[in-house]
Amino acid sequence: MRDTTDASLPVRKRLADYEWLGRLMAYVLPVAGLIFAVRVWPFPAPNGVILDGALGGGRIALIALGIALIYRANRVINFAQGDLGQVPATLGALLVITLSVNYFVAFTTGLVAAVVLGVVVETLIIRRFFRAPRLILTVATIGLSQVLIGAGLFLAQAFGQDFQTNRLDPPFSVKFQVGSTIFNGNDVIAMITRSASPSAVCTRSCGRWRRCSRSWGCGCGPARSGSPSEPFSARPSCSSRSARW
Repeated sequence: MRDTTDASLPVRKRLADYEWLGRLMAYVLPVAGLIFAVRVWPFPAPNGVILDGALGGGRIALIALGIALIYRANRVINFAQGDLGQVPATLGALLVITLSVNYFVAFTTGLVAAVVLGVVVETLIIRRFFRAPRLILTVATIGLSQVLIGAGLFLAQAFGQDFQTNRLDPPFSVKFQVGSTIFNGNDVIAMITRSASPSAVCTRSCGRWRRCSRSWGCGCGPARSGSPSEPFSARPSCSSRSARW
């Protein structure tokens, strides 16, 4: 009798050659569907509204990028990701509005405050839970989020400001219109940061992940990131985890 055990192997090999097409379509189809939805049917929108929505969505995308970086470094879902940036941003805005500090000086101060806050959080909280199950650390980030929200409110009260009646003016005067939507200098800054930040962060982090994986053999690299069935299992992190926070 003829053995047909390996008859399907050539077919499997041919299908494997088209795996790249499946990965490509996983990106192309959602983007094409989104473009069709906002331009043709069922929610056609003007170009200005689409650009304004892209700027707002870019802010959320940066938070999502931070959550992904923290998860790859510490194997934990960080519910305090947005609040880690909210406190330094509040400080920078208050320096400009209340003390009339130069915009770029206040920006630098907020950036330094963000770095210091990330190092403090990683040193005082994250390292204490290094050997604990990742689920416990995830719950700890919920409490950290509440603390940071309170810190932001305390900063506003300490400076005697109410952000509902104040607006941070851009450092330069730029105004242009797309359709019926008007954009100013703050929108230009948002466009620059939304475009540059993901590229810079991903390039820097991917390089560190590769070097760390080769040097220490740890599980933070993309190829050794853990089993999907155990997403909250305790795993060692690289020495660069402070940079992620």
